[in-house]
Amino acid sequence: MEKNFDDLTIVDDYMFCTVMEDPILCKELLSMLLKDKVGKIIKLFQQKPIKTQIASKGVRLDIMIEDEHGKLYDVEMQTTDQKNLPERMRYYQCAY
Repeated sequence: MEKNFDDLTIVDDYMFCTVMEDPILCKELLSMLLKDKVGKIIKLFQQKPIKTQIASKGVRLDIMIEDEHGKLYDVEMQTTDQKNLPERMRYYQCAY
């Protein structure tokens, strides 16, 4: 089901990726969420696939950011609570 542009919010994939591809907006949002100073964004990848071992489930990160200090950020939009967030984050960390 498609939505009208005026009905989109930050939780819609298109709007989330559009907002996050702007390094200034992305840095500001990260700084607000993490209550931490985020360095200058030098790399920003949208929907970055990470290949894992052949028998493992693959990973696709919504937004992956690297700042000027080499710090990596994985930003994932969650629209439902499936009660598995800690396990998924550990899996993502191991995959990368």
